[in-house]
Amino acid sequence: MEIKDILSNNVKALRIARGSTLVEFAQELQISKSTLQKIEMTGNTTIATISWMATTLGISPEELLLNKAMPKTLSTMQWLLQGTDTLSHLSPEKRKRIIYHLIEIDEDLNDE
Repeated sequence: MEIKDILSNNVKALRIARGSTLVEFAQELQISKSTLQKIEMTGNTTIATISWMATTLGISPEELLLNKAMPKTLSTMQWLLQGTDTLSHLSPEKRKRIIYHLIEIDEDLNDE
């Protein structure tokens, strides 16, 4: 897996884990929606943007770039929701509750 694919996956997984839309997450990161969308789709961005996003999220840039950086729960949630906006019509509170339950399910599956 190329580093740009890892970045793309990690950024999308973080957004989904937070229950945020593209617009909400872009606002949190203080970047444009189109920039965030490009990163999620292609993984193409500058080192400065990676550094900015990591600082804003309170993580290291390496955590955005390493394949093992994101917890398994984020990978599972991304897999469950990948390529769909099935939760986009729900309120942020409902999305967060659903994602909380997905995390619980993932943890239960990983405990066995």
